[in-house]
Amino acid sequence: MQEQDVDSIGQEAINEEGKTTVDEAIALIVNSNPELKAYWDNTIDEEYEGSYEENRQDLIDIITVVDYIIEKFRSDDTSDLSAIFANIEEAFQNPSTDAKELIVTGILEGLQNGCDMEQLDFRNGFDKWLGAKSKRAWDGLIYLHDSNEPYEVKAERIKTFID
Repeated sequence: MQEQDVDSIGQEAINEEGKTTVDEAIALIVNSNPELKAYWDNTIDEEYEGSYEENRQDLIDIITVVDYIIEKFRSDDTSDLSAIFANIEEAFQNPSTDAKELIVTGILEGLQNGCDMEQLDFRNGFDKWLGAKSKRAWDGLIYLHDSNEPYEVKAERIKTFID
């Protein structure tokens, strides 16, 4: 049994080869513009006080990007959102499993939840910036939020939006 687990882990590593990693996705997205990069660096420095690599929590840390986007959206200062969403889309083209989770759960779902809490239009408000793959995942997350279908049905249907 243990040998089988090792084999499946090795196969997963092979399957992930050549895919966008979490580190690559974060770098691509936060480097979308100098202001976002400075905001990210300041937040990470403040939060981790020099121990980011040892203590990082990517799904929590990426909320820094979400907060930045929501603030830009709320204040109608959206000139940089095209570049940010283009880089999100690029990172989403061939992501590793963890990078996909970072993008779908961390960024897209984080944006929807944050906008919902602030009563901002997340259903259609970001459509002009979302790329094709991101938009499909975005719509899938809205489906999950709105649907009253049983969990099993949702779990199967969401695969058509995200995979």
